[in-house]
Amino acid sequence: MKSQVVLLGGFIIAVAGCGSPQPGLAPTHSNAVDSLEATAVPGQLLVGYRSGNVTKLARRARILGHNPTLEIVLVAPNPGDNLEKLKADLASDPSVSFVEENLLFRLPRPTAAIRQFSGGSSRNKPLIGLGGNDPLLEQQWHHPKINTMQAWRVTKGQGVTVAVVDSGVDLGHPDLRSNLLNGTNTLENNNDPRDDNGHGTHVAGIVASIFSNGIGGVGVAPEVKILPIRALGDAGGSAQSVSTAIQWATDHGTAVINLSLGTTKRSKAIASAIRYALAKGVVVVAAMGNSGDQGNPKQYPASEPGVIAVGALDPQDKVTPWSDYGDWAAVAAPGYGIWSTFPTYEVSLTRFAKEHPDALPPEDKIQLNYAALSGTSQAAPIVSGIAALLRAANPQMSPQQVRDKLMKTAKDLGPVGFDPHYGAGMADAVLALQ
Repeated sequence: MKSQVVLLGGFIIAVAGCGSPQPGLAPTHSNAVDSLEATAVPGQLLVGYRSGNVTKLARRARILGHNPTLEIVLVAPNPGDNLEKLKADLASDPSVSFVEENLLFRLPRPTAAIRQFSGGSSRNKPLIGLGGNDPLLEQQWHHPKINTMQAWRVTKGQGVTVAVVDSGVDLGHPDLRSNLLNGTNTLENNNDPRDDNGHGTHVAGIVASIFSNGIGGVGVAPEVKILPIRALGDAGGSAQSVSTAIQWATDHGTAVINLSLGTTKRSKAIASAIRYALAKGVVVVAAMGNSGDQGNPKQYPASEPGVIAVGALDPQDKVTPWSDYGDWAAVAAPGYGIWSTFPTYEVSLTRFAKEHPDALPPEDKIQLNYAALSGTSQAAPIVSGIAALLRAANPQMSPQQVRDKLMKTAKDLGPVGFDPHYGAGMADAVLALQ
């Protein structure tokens, strides 16, 4: 099966990028899709090295980028040299721990995988007793499912930072602005994490939309701070941009990292970054993937050891047919028609929705300011929000303890006990805090 890299929220959009793109990445002009063909950035290799060998490496290849924390270097052949020969030479060097192509996230044809799903309505009755004056709250059916109201009696997440490694965030969104920290852009190598896609803004709002401010909805952990990191964009992203984002988040005070992204080809660079985060006490949550009805290829980083892999549920507590499954599943969470923040300015998805209203699934509503979207991209930040509540109440808990607690307290669904479709069951915020 061809490798794929995906933003796991049912879509990714190609729009004009900003800033200077990562070497080798050129903007594309596709429309809405939910998968990306995973090839590699032409002429580039990621090299893991053992300390003190960068100078030696520089004599054999051109250094395009260097992450001394992870001990990973981005290289290209010297003029006239062959990439495959360089790769073979480096792989045989005992001072090199790994050599791999710089996995490229590249957009394929438009509307490749916008799929219909008739699993029922996501509307719910008004959430009596939850409090607040957020007008979209009654449509956020995931809150009563995961017992947000009861959990907030313990904590709303104050003092915890969640990093959203994604397409960036709308920095001026009134339902997010006061909860945003200064982030970064590892895709274009600058300090501007503004979202020109929409995916990252939607994910961030699921975690931490502001509570009781008279607009929009509310996040699972509305008092956490969001660290926005733009690692993916209109031309996609790379293993370098994602691994650097994970490392940067770890070194800037985050307690939880949300990865609503994935690939069917494992990247040792990204795996190295995840190990670094876990070793530093950072909880890593990742989306399982949206290809369960298309061969169910194994997804990374969801299947990396220690990661909390999250599948998607519909309003009837059934796993969605497109949610990926496997023995690495930890828990499941609502992932169908989830209302959250969306850019206050036009991005390609809003334009696409205007031009092709019949192409979207019935529960997906795309508009300025707020949108309803479906995917494991939406399920993952719900669990990231619960993990943030758990870390706020128990800051000493290790990533493994957080994972174990979420699984132990999940509501069992599907076959009795653990199973590859539901994992341990639906994550429950209040039970996790008990």
